[in-house]
Parts: sequence; structure tokens; C-alpha cells
Amino acid sequence: MKILVTGANGFVGSQVARVLLQGGHELRASVRQHSALDAVEDVATRIEWVPIDVFGSDPDALAGLTRGVELCIHLAWYAVPGQYLASPENLRCVTGSLRLLESLAEAGCRRAVFIGSCFEYDFEPGTLAEMGPVRPQSLYAASKLATSLMGEQLARLRNVGFVWARLFYLYGPFE
Repeated sequence: MKILVTGANGFVGSQVARVLLQGGHELRASVRQHSALDAVEDVATRIEWVPIDVFGSDPDALAGLTRGVELCIHLAWYAVPGQYLASPENLRCVTGSLRLLESLAEAGCRRAVFIGSCFEYDFEPGTLAEMGPVRPQSLYAASKLATSLMGEQLARLRNVGFVWARLFYLYGPFE
């Protein structure tokens, strides 16, 4: 299967890319100009890298990125430590993610997995649960939640299977 992974050179994306490659899948990945590939240097030559900023690209560039893919795992997001929670860059990520989903639909891709955050949840009840209430407390979390809600509706309208996965406290190499 040909799979597009955005953020494949990041902390989570590098691990996802390795698992997909081990499964025999063909990978295409977006990479911003001047981005390091340190986290994937052992598998970088097995990935088709497309130099693109998925959040700021024109429709033609996105069409080239999404052409021919059967599944997209969208992990890219603005995540500069100490800055991302309140950064207006989150708004750019929302609109860019929705444009990406639209481009996937236009390209005939019928499955998309987009990645959210545990910070979308309401932390007040004490125990977090997958189906628990949401109450984002930062622009980052609100932007993720907004992308989830709008992405689900857009995907439904465009007949794209859409999964929103909220990741919890992560730890590992390159973190």
C-alpha cells in the first residue's frame, strides 16, 4: 500500500515510518525545507521525500503530494518546545490540515488518520478516558480539537474514512 506520512521525520512519525516500512508498505513523506532527518537516517533512503510545507502549500503542490496514495497518516504539526501551546502557528496547522484532507479526497485517497492530543480532554474529572469530555486549555489543544471536528465532517462529505487518534504522554528516542 502507498502511504503518505506527514511529519515522518519527527518523534512519532519516525517510529510510524519504521513500522510501515517493516510491513512492506511504500512510503511518501512530506518534509519542510532545512528539516533534519536524524530521527530517520537509518530508513531515509527507503522513503520518497517530498519537499513541502503541508500547512502553507498551494493546491497544486498538495495535489502532487497526495496523488496516488491510499492512506495518509497526518502527524505534522507545529511543536516547538516552550512555544507551541500558545502559538498562532496552530491556526495555520488547522487550515493546512483541512486543505490536506481536501486534497486527499480529490486525489481519491479514501482513508486518513490524523493525530490529536490528550490535551484536548477535560482534565478536571481526574481520570482521562477515550470517550471522556473535552475542554482544551490552550490554543494548541483547541486547534487540535477544531481540526478533529471539522475534519470528521469534511471527510464524511467527501467519503473519506477518517480516524482521529489522541496520543498521550510519549517518551522514547529523539524526544
